[in-house]
Amino acid sequence: DHHLKTHMRLHTGEKPYHCSHCDRQFVQVANLRRHLRVHTGERPYACETCNSKFCDSNQLK
Repeated sequence: DHHLKTHMRLHTGEKPYHCSHCDRQFVQVANLRRHLRVHTGERPYACETCNSKFCDSNQLK
């Protein structure tokens, strides 16, 4: 099962997804994709009120 395999990486320390711009490594590919926005400057999430843009949807809260 994919979810179990991903979960087990937390226990084994396996981080198979590597950033090509720095030394960061990640357990989940989604976390790598989010991290890459630090290097690309991509900010796909915009506040509907003030139009400020963010690289992570959690920053809108």
